[in-house]
Amino acid sequence: MKTKKGFSVLIILFAIALVAAIAGVVAVALYKAPETPKVTENTPAPTTTTTNSDQDIPPLYPKLDWGTTQKGNYLFTDKNDEILEREGFRIEAASSNDLTQFFFEYYKNKLSNEGWTETLSAGGPEGEMYSYQKSEKFINVGVDFNPDQSGPDRPIISYKYFIEYN
Repeated sequence: MKTKKGFSVLIILFAIALVAAIAGVVAVALYKAPETPKVTENTPAPTTTTTNSDQDIPPLYPKLDWGTTQKGNYLFTDKNDEILEREGFRIEAASSNDLTQFFFEYYKNKLSNEGWTETLSAGGPEGEMYSYQKSEKFINVGVDFNPDQSGPDRPIISYKYFIEYN
């Protein structure tokens, strides 16, 4: 009797494990990652070789591989320290190399030479960002440290650089 009872328990546990495994496979097969927003042909985006004169945006930092430009609403800080929400664009580049100092120096030099005024500098364990204004145009230049991780004691192993502009 004990053998049949033990065998029955094993069959039940095996059936539960099999159902859980099948559910896991189905969940993975059905999972669809969110799609990156597509941008229309007329989206003004900075390039590594030219500057859009209407936007007055400097070329993208050349030592990074930049992704697709995303359209959305972004927060900018003006010369009066007011936070403004504006429709604009964002472009990102991920890297495992720390290019932060060179990245920020590149934009600080380019933007100040083109008449932009720095309106904000902020930094902490999650990242760093600088904001600039020229007339009614705004640019945020930043980096997120370990964008896929959280916690104050994590070592920095990845960087997501970004530019937001209107």
